[in-house]
Amino acid sequence: MITLYNPHVDDLFAKPPHFSLLKRKALKKYGFFITEEIARRGKVNVVIDGTISAFIPTKFFIYLPKVLRHLIAAAEFILWRKINGFDHRVSRVALPKAPTDQILFAFSYKAAAEGFSLRRELFLKYRATIFHMSHYFISTSVKATNLAQLKNVCLAGDSDISENNYFKHFFSWYNKKFLVMPFAIEPRFTYLQDFAKRDTRCVATGSFHDLKQEIPVKKYEDYRKKTGSDTYHPIRKEIYKNRIALTDIIESKISPYRSLEKTSKLKQILRHFSISQKQYFSIDLVDLYNNFQFAIVGEEEFAGFPALGAFEAMACGCILIGNPSTYSGLGLLANIHFLTYNGQLEDLINKLKHYRHTDLNILLQISKNGAKFAANYFSQASIYNKWNLELQEIIKY
Repeated sequence: MITLYNPHVDDLFAKPPHFSLLKRKALKKYGFFITEEIARRGKVNVVIDGTISAFIPTKFFIYLPKVLRHLIAAAEFILWRKINGFDHRVSRVALPKAPTDQILFAFSYKAAAEGFSLRRELFLKYRATIFHMSHYFISTSVKATNLAQLKNVCLAGDSDISENNYFKHFFSWYNKKFLVMPFAIEPRFTYLQDFAKRDTRCVATGSFHDLKQEIPVKKYEDYRKKTGSDTYHPIRKEIYKNRIALTDIIESKISPYRSLEKTSKLKQILRHFSISQKQYFSIDLVDLYNNFQFAIVGEEEFAGFPALGAFEAMACGCILIGNPSTYSGLGLLANIHFLTYNGQLEDLINKLKHYRHTDLNILLQISKNGAKFAANYFSQASIYNKWNLELQEIIKY
């Protein structure tokens, strides 16, 4: 059985306690794993080690007395379990005192960054410690340096990024199989509207960061210097900037992650604790996707991982316009399940003009192929099985 590491500190598995305080929506991209583990195995084991807090930034938290850190973390875990309606089947297990044959699963997002020296010995006690690389583009060099210290480390992600240039630049030392452990889509994303009756334009969804405004600046230096970009989703930013001019071909529902308004340093710091996505989160995405023939979601083109929304749109029958390099290891076939462009706005516009005049029967077949693929491959049960197959790879190490 796999053990989850500090699952209460972010919204990747479930709603963290600080999201309730800030009234933020939790994405829970990997929440299926907990529900499926309970349904099939009867319980979920988690480790809470008192090195990361949901409420207190790690850079401050690690300097608190060890006893106090453990008390805070324990209280946060209890609150997390209550907020998400988890019962005793999501249980905290004791920290191992000696090497164990168990497998630990962590997200690099926080676990591989600040305070790593406090948790390194814990990671080394497990037969293998899997680090899912979601958000690895934040403090990338720090995470790469830290993870290189673990002889038992296995890296995983939503797609196979082992050939991605950004990944290879920082993780050239990693020579094991990159585990493909993607997210799952919710069952509500389904094909409801006749394709021929839909708006022939392309709907664009998602949000984008302006990394010049993010704090602390040093966390984003690796990404900005290596890619030359000030955002993770350049195509989203381009569409947003040109949304009015593109109305005839693209319906933009893209929004900035935070307000783009220039302001004082103090207000910038305060704004860091809020996001500007309420309008986007209020959209009924199932209804939206079912009203358009095409969709552009805009993946993390430099870091390599796909966006969850891409497959939510596909499941609703939208024909996804995507960059093929982002879907490596997922079995997705260009011109069968989705249509392609090279990641640039000019090419997207040209391709959309061409695709909109393609024979309706051809488009309908791609729409159906994509919807079937997304519904089958990215269902919660299917992705849970996929994760377990990837976990079997660890036996070889």
